[in-house]
Amino acid sequence: MAAVPGPPGPPQAPAPPADAVAAAAARLRRSITAFGRLQKYSQQKFHLYRNGDTDFYLSIGSLRALRQAGQPDLWNRMIARQIPRGSYRGTFSDLDRVALQDIADQRQQYFGDQRPLPGMTRRGIDAARQEVKRAGQIMNNTFRFIRYLGNGGQGMVSLWEYRPGPRQVHRLVLKVSTVTKPGPGPSPKPVPDTAQVEREKDFMTRFLRAPHILQRFVFQDNLPQTRSRRVGAGNQGMAEALDNDDGLLFMEYARFGDVDKLLNKAAAAALDGGQLPFPVPTVWRFFDCLVKGCISMDYPPREVPANIPNNVDDPGAPAPTAGANLPETIPPGGLDGNVPGHAGIVHFDLDPTNVFVADYDQPGQNALVPAHTDAPRLQIADFGLAETAGDLWAPAARIGSTALQTVRNRFEMWGRRGMAKPHWYLPEQFSVDWDAVPLDPSSQSPQAPNWPPWAPWPITSGPGRYTHRSNVWQMGMQVMYCLMTLEKPQFPPVAGRLTQDEPGGIPFALVPSDQQRWTYGFKLVDPDPTNMQSRVWQARYGTHLCEVVARCLMNRQEHRPSLQQLQNWTTTAMTPPPGGGDPPGGSTATAAYAGWKVVMFGNPPPPSVPWRLARTGINNSDVDPFWDYRTGQPVRLN
Repeated sequence: MAAVPGPPGPPQAPAPPADAVAAAAARLRRSITAFGRLQKYSQQKFHLYRNGDTDFYLSIGSLRALRQAGQPDLWNRMIARQIPRGSYRGTFSDLDRVALQDIADQRQQYFGDQRPLPGMTRRGIDAARQEVKRAGQIMNNTFRFIRYLGNGGQGMVSLWEYRPGPRQVHRLVLKVSTVTKPGPGPSPKPVPDTAQVEREKDFMTRFLRAPHILQRFVFQDNLPQTRSRRVGAGNQGMAEALDNDDGLLFMEYARFGDVDKLLNKAAAAALDGGQLPFPVPTVWRFFDCLVKGCISMDYPPREVPANIPNNVDDPGAPAPTAGANLPETIPPGGLDGNVPGHAGIVHFDLDPTNVFVADYDQPGQNALVPAHTDAPRLQIADFGLAETAGDLWAPAARIGSTALQTVRNRFEMWGRRGMAKPHWYLPEQFSVDWDAVPLDPSSQSPQAPNWPPWAPWPITSGPGRYTHRSNVWQMGMQVMYCLMTLEKPQFPPVAGRLTQDEPGGIPFALVPSDQQRWTYGFKLVDPDPTNMQSRVWQARYGTHLCEVVARCLMNRQEHRPSLQQLQNWTTTAMTPPPGGGDPPGGSTATAAYAGWKVVMFGNPPPPSVPWRLARTGINNSDVDPFWDYRTGQPVRLN
């Protein structure tokens, strides 16, 4: 009996034209070729970096230009690299350490040198001017420009005074983009690209009410009281326009500048043989600020369920943006990053120029514990390179991704390897482990440990595996190590063994490689009695503090302390014993400490509007942020 035909199925989609298929295949081949070149470039770059070769600064475009100019050596070496190669090490030899230390000692850089203003391109200057002009068109006469503050890789910041009402004065930092993109039209003029500022603004909105993160200023949360309905409506409209503009980021002003400024001042002070070292109690207090700021990046306080009031309209919404400071704590069971409220934000650019010194705490209902009365509060800033755990741990071959999209996703993963300032990279970025990653963007290799980088918890070391312990490393090296030594990070990076943290009862040479504790803070804990610099630091700051910072700088993430462990250590150091007496981290109630505070911080007057602006009444839309209205001269940019 013949089978009965079933109902007709849905019509099949028409096959794409042959030329479209060929074009897509060509794009994929080009992308894979470019991706392979990126891998080889990246692996050569960090091979040079690990060995102290300054050629690591060269971009792939620079290598190509050198080849075209008749100097093909670096390009040829890059192309000839075998991928994958090597295997996971995680350990080093003492021979390596001694050789690299000699190079690092010759290249050691110190704080104390005058930091030049970074240069800007003409296009970047024009973009910033356009954005400031646009902001000025929104501002009313409650705003006055004060001065240019500085610029970085993708933005420019300027200082403004905002007086919305009687006895209400806010000094605010405005950040705008210096990046451009083609404008609309057949002959596009470059226009400001605000995507990066918008992205940073989104991060800072998540961090509102986190006391150890530099705060975004939300105008709608700070509207002045007025009896005039017309004035109130105007203020409301301006506040909404400034808050909702993607390209304008307003932040609170940090009274004492950034930590880099403090480090340079301390190193240049004509005291203690040319230096003014940070007292132990200050170092512990600054450490506590940084730990709490890193906790906020892992668990933004507004997103932790315990901090969200019951009357929030949307059950999934965070706590309101307005209100008192919220506690920066890890929720119960949150160490593995698998409880509600976890963001897992990794900073990637946590260095002294991106940590700001705000002010001392004022007593009151919203006072922090511990209060910042003996040392100003530190706040982490500049989230232009930051990424969330959701993005960092997303697979390249995502559901529904095409082969081309998968390659592009891998491009992003490899691009993150270079997301930092030179000399300030993470071990997760510069380690030799990357050399074991296969060339084919879709293949896996038993040689590559913990690759792909989106493997599940618990935290383990491996290329591209970024977690809150990446922030711990940057906090330890980029800030704490610098505070204690007044040295910039070593180039090349040099690790040594912290043997007291290794399993007991095993001879030094027989400790398994995965149990060896290699730290890039070895100079703080070097037991060699002939290393006089280490002896000085250990005598000044104590063995415990030196070891805590060295643990933050472990090569392997699983050997670094958790944020909760660090919080326990800093709290203990600042807490007086039950029977009374000085805290383990030292007393601030001494004449020497008071004198240090006066020399280091003083009582600087608040910045004021230049008299030329105050007298002439220049419209905010006509302000040139690159003009110094005090001297009547353009700002000097290198």
